[in-house]
Amino acid sequence: MTCTDRSSFEWCVADSYSVIFHYSSFMLLFITVLFLTALILTGAPLAGAWILGRDLTPHLMLPHMTQAVEQASFSWPAWIGMAMFILILCVIYLLILMRAGKRVGNIVPVVRKPFPCWGMAGAVLLLTSWFLAWNRFEWFAAWQPFTFTPLWCGYIVVVNALTQMRKGSCLLINRPRYMVSLFLLSAIFWWCFEYLNTYICNWHYVGTETLTPGQIIFHSSLAYATVLTAVLCTMEWLG
Repeated sequence: MTCTDRSSFEWCVADSYSVIFHYSSFMLLFITVLFLTALILTGAPLAGAWILGRDLTPHLMLPHMTQAVEQASFSWPAWIGMAMFILILCVIYLLILMRAGKRVGNIVPVVRKPFPCWGMAGAVLLLTSWFLAWNRFEWFAAWQPFTFTPLWCGYIVVVNALTQMRKGSCLLINRPRYMVSLFLLSAIFWWCFEYLNTYICNWHYVGTETLTPGQIIFHSSLAYATVLTAVLCTMEWLG
């Protein structure tokens, strides 16, 4: 629409202000919810530990490196309960896929494109990193602990190539800035998990004794950056 006269110009200005207002309101609500969620996730456990009179130092220091603790023994009731929960979710997911498959006739078929050459480079990186990670070569012993990040980076490239082949577009090619932001958000996201793990001690890392805190933060952040990125790229491929 073009604003040719005074009335239409005033309408365009009012409409623009309305769009800006609604977008600003949405962003304010989103930031508020995000802040409150972060505050609850970080503050509530810390407040609980303070009320119980526990030492808060392990929860506030960086990096969050949980020590090994004696875990509870295996529980069949707990295992069966979790297995049934996962099974129910899988059945629901399969039923949704089956119902969606019945409407496939209404979907315009997509012409598949060939697998891109850069996807082959990702496959080589993935397979090479996997092979080196699961073997114990003496000549590679010093570098073996660092195979996690290139392995998952290779997977991310491959799954984007599969998406490109299937849909003709993918995050890596069509939304590179979004991809970069995913790596950053993923690292922050998993560091929150590491913080929460200082309370429950559900897992711990080995082989970090010779690393400085700065090295732990650097290498851990690189590994954590692939988590959400791999998940969302896979979701785009399957969606």
